[in-house]
Amino acid sequence: ELQHLLDVLGTHSLVTLTGLPGVGKTHLAFETLQQWQNQTERGSGCVCDLTECTQDGLVEATIARALDLASLDLVGRQPQGPTLLLLDNCEHMLEPIGKAVKRLLSTSAPISVLSTSREALGLIGEQLVPVKPLEVRPGSSLDAAQASAAVELLVSRAREGGAELSLDEDSAEILLTLCRRLDGLPLAIELAASRMRSMTAEEILTRLYDRVRILTRSKAHGPVRHRALRAAIDSSYQMISLTEQRVLERVGVFRGEFGSEAVEFVCSDLALEGEELLDALDSLVDRSLVVARPRGGVTRYVLLESLRQFALSKLEARSEREAVEKRFVTYMVQRCQIALDRLKVEWPAQMISALSKDFSNLQAAFHSCLANDADPERAFTLVAATNVCVHEGRAAEIAALAEQALQRWPEAEHAQSSLVYSAMASGYMVSGALEKVFEAAWAGLGKKGSSLGSISCRRALAISQLYEGQIARASDWILSLIH
Repeated sequence: ELQHLLDVLGTHSLVTLTGLPGVGKTHLAFETLQQWQNQTERGSGCVCDLTECTQDGLVEATIARALDLASLDLVGRQPQGPTLLLLDNCEHMLEPIGKAVKRLLSTSAPISVLSTSREALGLIGEQLVPVKPLEVRPGSSLDAAQASAAVELLVSRAREGGAELSLDEDSAEILLTLCRRLDGLPLAIELAASRMRSMTAEEILTRLYDRVRILTRSKAHGPVRHRALRAAIDSSYQMISLTEQRVLERVGVFRGEFGSEAVEFVCSDLALEGEELLDALDSLVDRSLVVARPRGGVTRYVLLESLRQFALSKLEARSEREAVEKRFVTYMVQRCQIALDRLKVEWPAQMISALSKDFSNLQAAFHSCLANDADPERAFTLVAATNVCVHEGRAAEIAALAEQALQRWPEAEHAQSSLVYSAMASGYMVSGALEKVFEAAWAGLGKKGSSLGSISCRRALAISQLYEGQIARASDWILSLIH
């Protein structure tokens, strides 16, 4: 990443590091400046921290001081070697900083500018370099932990703070899990590491439901935005429009990826025109508060967990969370019902993929129904739709959802009952809990529901008998499927 930045600076006079709060833009910029100075003959680096610059008229004077000049009028009037000017924290004064940078780069002076901002300065020729969270490798092995930059930072910072933290076979899984829950954000990881002198990784992990308190340095040092994760996020929140704030808060109800249609549904109370809503969403992406993931001609969006919890806390403060979450659940139930209706005639790959991507949201909607609904209809509809996801790496979770639904409403006779049982049986089958398949599928055969539920249960029965070596019985179930 560092070498890439140096290469980009070799071909562009203005490079802007963008990224969400706490992602490490400033740290990377300073490392780049140091390396650039080491590699550039007669090169000099200047740092201009614009955090405290809050008046348009002071921007040029602040930059001039960093360049050791009385005024920007003097730029290029005296011989000088190559200069790299680092402008740190530009997001709150984009227009005046942009004008000053444009003026600088229009001179004959050999100056390049490296800026950090949560969004682009908006100048022609500006090269954006998004800074991403640190990598957390998949899996739970020691090899995965040792290859993860996020874990490396956590262990390093914890040891620097006096914690006795070892990275070995016993600790690898919990450290990987902690770094994933921290979204790989360097600031969040460093704040967690500062706690490890008095708390274990397990204890921090169990307290992440309250990130505001746990991810705060107990000893105040450094800029306020670097002493608490909430402060870093709040500084970005305060810079966006009221409409953007309300949209950000509402998309916090999504537990995973979501599409623009879902955003329109949960934001319906804002009475925004379609273009207004999309403009707000685009702005949140530009400001690094929402992550856009275009795939296969469709853009999906996601909030990192730290931002999601912040958004929900804002909804909670205005007593709006319950109403927004109700719309979220309604949206997910309607989405699953449409899928179930379509499954009666076809199983399109696109729909299976879409439901799989929505699985985290489906789980969240289900748990809301489990806690709040007296009737099983919505919960059963959500679980029934998971039948299409059993081969998408979610089998054990699907079986668990079905178990919880049937424990909550054990005597329910519903139009989706047989599909709930088939989801449980299929989940057991694919996840390897073969001893449970027969009982679940057999129970499902006697329940009310669609022919699809009956077919799925018979299929599960046939496969369970094959695994047990009961070829004749398996054949009977296969014949019953055909009939």
